[in-house]
Amino acid sequence: MREQHKTDTLIDTVLAIGQFLLILMGLIGISVQIFGDQGVLNRLLTKLMAIESLTAVVALPILFVIFVVFKSWFVKTKGDQAASAYGNFLMYVMMAVGAFFIFRYLTTGSLVI
Repeated sequence: MREQHKTDTLIDTVLAIGQFLLILMGLIGISVQIFGDQGVLNRLLTKLMAIESLTAVVALPILFVIFVVFKSWFVKTKGDQAASAYGNFLMYVMMAVGAFFIFRYLTTGSLVI
């Protein structure tokens, strides 16, 4: 026997749209910070071109270790509840970032920090 699915109320739909817009604004704000004219990526590449080759050779293994640690941290979960809680946590963090960028845009007129 199939269970019948209850349809969402108007309030649930409006809250879901609000959550989506906050997450979207967070992604847009982070993208502007990374890829903008004075963004993190531009500054990082400028500094990378200025350093000596020995420093880059030492930094590459360190960056690789950091990448492996973060990858294992994101991939490993202890069951479905932990994965769900971790996903919810990341969603709320991104919503907070979106709220920050909306506040920043409304107060200063720019997304750039």
